[in-house]
Amino acid sequence: MKPLTLVCFLLFLIGIAMGVIQMWFQTWRPELFAKMIITDIALFVITFILAFLIRENKESERVNRGKNSLD
Repeated sequence: MKPLTLVCFLLFLIGIAMGVIQMWFQTWRPELFAKMIITDIALFVITFILAFLIRENKESERVNRGKNSLD
């Protein structure tokens, strides 16, 4: 598994774990929990977009190299 994909998966699991812990044990104040979840979601989205952009860039380079070899 690629590193950014692994980070996305771990952030997803952390968010689920925090939600379950809060639901069952009410570990954090609601305001703090909301901040933690929002931060987790923001990090997930940033990492997901970064992984997508890197993958698309590599794919574009691969396609462009293929076009150049045909000329």
